[in-house]
Amino acid sequence: MVAASRQQQRRLRRGTALLGAAAAVSGALFCRSSLGFAETAESLKEEVQKVAQIWQQPHQLRIVGSKLEVDSVSQGAEQWQLRITEAGKGAGRPAAFAAREDGGATVYGVNFDSATSAHKPRIGKRVQLSLAGDEDDTDVTVNIEGINGNHFAASGNSDSIVYDGSFGAEKALGRGVTGLYSLDIKKRSGDEGLLPGWYQNSLGLRHSSKVGDLKVSVHQPSPGSDSAKPEFEAVLRGKLRGLGDKGSKVLSGDPEYILRADEEGVSARMRAPGRVGSSFGFDVEGGSEPQVTGYVEWAGQREVAKGLSLSSDAKVVAKSDNVKLHPIGLGATADLAELLPGVADAGSSVTMRARYEIGSETPAVSATAKLNKKKLANLKLTASTNLDSSGNAATGVQLSASDRGVDVAYEVSSNDKNGLRQAGEVKLPPTTVGAYTARATGRFYQGEEHGSKPRLQLGVEYEGSANVKGRQLQVGGESAGYDSGRRLLDSVGKPWTSPELKKAKNSAAALRKRIESEYGEGRRWLRK
Repeated sequence: MVAASRQQQRRLRRGTALLGAAAAVSGALFCRSSLGFAETAESLKEEVQKVAQIWQQPHQLRIVGSKLEVDSVSQGAEQWQLRITEAGKGAGRPAAFAAREDGGATVYGVNFDSATSAHKPRIGKRVQLSLAGDEDDTDVTVNIEGINGNHFAASGNSDSIVYDGSFGAEKALGRGVTGLYSLDIKKRSGDEGLLPGWYQNSLGLRHSSKVGDLKVSVHQPSPGSDSAKPEFEAVLRGKLRGLGDKGSKVLSGDPEYILRADEEGVSARMRAPGRVGSSFGFDVEGGSEPQVTGYVEWAGQREVAKGLSLSSDAKVVAKSDNVKLHPIGLGATADLAELLPGVADAGSSVTMRARYEIGSETPAVSATAKLNKKKLANLKLTASTNLDSSGNAATGVQLSASDRGVDVAYEVSSNDKNGLRQAGEVKLPPTTVGAYTARATGRFYQGEEHGSKPRLQLGVEYEGSANVKGRQLQVGGESAGYDSGRRLLDSVGKPWTSPELKKAKNSAAALRKRIESEYGEGRRWLRK
């Protein structure tokens, strides 16, 4: 049994090597067919060398345990990521990582969010931490959220440290009235020392009744404002209860309203849901020159025959000086499973949509066709085309099929901006090797980012389990025996960048932008 297994593994390795060599020859001929004999021979030599340099091929490895997951992606020494993630399901789970992008510096980091972790914080209701650094500098971002608007957040590196914090409290005063208080502080870029250079106090009252929810708040003038007067706001939100029943021939529910008063004036808003997909309402903006805006909109769909439905939508907005008709939408949907049950399975449809704005030369038109056929190699086909009012066109086709262990997928798209893009994939039937299953794969990509020549990859996927000191681990991954390119690609065939590094950078950028604003988190809580 052991000898047979070893012989089978040797055959698999030989087959993979022959497959890679064949791919190298085919890739060279496919990509360089217009070259002369000498240049073609040199190209063949380069392609065959790529097969021998296995470390230069793209590789993915995944090891899953009961508490942690380890995964890596790489292509050579200049493009890689190693990540340790908390075991579980869903995106955004806590992770520690090391990565290198396109030959740059090696970066180490951590992304943690208690909302997606099994480990909940002892202080606050949510804790977020992002860290990313190399040998020269490190960016650290932390955000701690508590109840009643209490929070603290900071982001820092060797150049600057910024932070904001808020304290909030509420107390029931009786008769449905609640008192609110918040204090916001910020240390922003440009502030000297570690003490905050921005602060704001806010007071508020909240009252709930059958009429609605009333909230009144007074805020200390913003430090960046030239005014010394306090800022105030009063908001009453509610429903005209019972009006929906009394006007049931026109209304499908009670109208909702918002009355607001602040230092800039008084405003009002009312929204009423109507019958058969309609709604209407108005906005009133106070001030020295009050403005009234009303609107009526309708969106509906009706089945005109079995498997065939029509839809339309329109909106009219009227102001004191003009009336505007928004683009009109018309649509039609055909359920092919209902209309052609012997040809199409459930989920098959044809949808057409048009939207026209008065004054435009042409309407914007889109059409999508979906065909599912289980008996025809589990075929799933989607074709779409779009034409906007300016004449810009985009088309695309997606196809997948599976039969006797062979999976095939193909996608092509074209638009005026990016030109032609296409990608294809073939997976052969799996083969069992010991405790693992393996299957040969082939992919190609063509698009602007790959240059004038298609990108060709041939390799193997594997999946299995291993017992390490009594612990069962799930192991899987993918390795290419041949790749005509040298830039690591992501799952959709575009140049790879570290998702964890991007997440850490985005967290720091979003927090710094919030700290630079003139609103604090305590004031936001008090106004909710």
